[in-house]
Amino acid sequence: MPLLPHGAHAPGSVPRALDGHLMLQVKRVDPAPFDDVSPVDGGLVFCGLKAAENKAAVLRDRPFTGPVLIDPSAYEKHVATPDRPFDTGEASLMAADGLEEQLERQRMQGATMAVTPTALLSTGDLASLEAVAERALEISGDDVLLSLPVDARWLRAPHHHDLISMLRQVPLPKALVLCATHDPLSTAEAAANLREVVSSVPGIGLLRSDLAALDAMVHGAGFASIGDSASARHGPTPGRRGPGPRRRDPAVLLPRALSYHYGETIATAFDGAEAPLCPCGACLEWGAANGSADGRRPLTTFTDAVDTHGAHRHNHAVWSALWEWIMRAADEADAKERWQKYCRRALTEIAGLNEAAGRPGRTFGPSAALRVWAGREPRRGRL
Repeated sequence: MPLLPHGAHAPGSVPRALDGHLMLQVKRVDPAPFDDVSPVDGGLVFCGLKAAENKAAVLRDRPFTGPVLIDPSAYEKHVATPDRPFDTGEASLMAADGLEEQLERQRMQGATMAVTPTALLSTGDLASLEAVAERALEISGDDVLLSLPVDARWLRAPHHHDLISMLRQVPLPKALVLCATHDPLSTAEAAANLREVVSSVPGIGLLRSDLAALDAMVHGAGFASIGDSASARHGPTPGRRGPGPRRRDPAVLLPRALSYHYGETIATAFDGAEAPLCPCGACLEWGAANGSADGRRPLTTFTDAVDTHGAHRHNHAVWSALWEWIMRAADEADAKERWQKYCRRALTEIAGLNEAAGRPGRTFGPSAALRVWAGREPRRGRL
């Protein structure tokens, strides 16, 4: 079950197939740790313009009984308008927008629920948001998930209040996707307001996210997904320049810091210092195969493209274990307390990591979002 505020669960607001699931979201399939994903409380979300094709290729000879979603990711190329809030990419013989046909294709492709091909909802564009809600109410079937890809600046006051007001009027299962050129939660305001959104719309999902998915789940979200790579941890914004060329070294989740850093950044920071070691299942397998002294993998060893699969296995193992520990809480209040205490400990650990690396106050954060999650929110900055 999802961890929702007491008495706030709206019947039918969370799809039974996704209820309480923290899923892996994938755009590039080669390095993804598909075999490590639990069908019981996990799941798979394929995104990007090749989502359906990738889903078919990955699961053709790999049986998986957990939930599987195909996110058409129309928001990567298209911006919503009141006249065209969805973009199917194909002309329809049956309807003006081809929406029903797109959803039916997903069903035929084996998706657990059909995800709407919603275009990007620009900040403050209530007309397009209303058009999405009105058209969604006309969709047939109880296996449809309304995708709501919003420009991250919706999380700036007072826009987030408008977003909450509209979302509460939509009875369909729904999920947010935050879109930005870089980190959508780069400010305390964004992180705090996202928490307010999910707690005000119980059962809503948060897809294509990072560790914000954990905060969302303990504050009312019914399901969520964490991206396997940086491009799957938030949506892009059409027409805006994103990050530069793809790096060879993968992003690595530092468990003690609750943050992702490139492998070379970690290796450089600890050059000449004692490297942090990881005891997650994936890293223990590496340690056994490579004769590591104590069986654990140094987090300074993810420095090239060949290490990407191992890094993604490590990342998934870390956040999965953390979520499993949070879910063992006695109740919702205890779960929130566990998460907050872990985040507070991360603030202390970050200082220790920087000291160990000989870089006091540098390299490893903390992020504004982590401070919010820890309950030590700084003065809010603007997005």
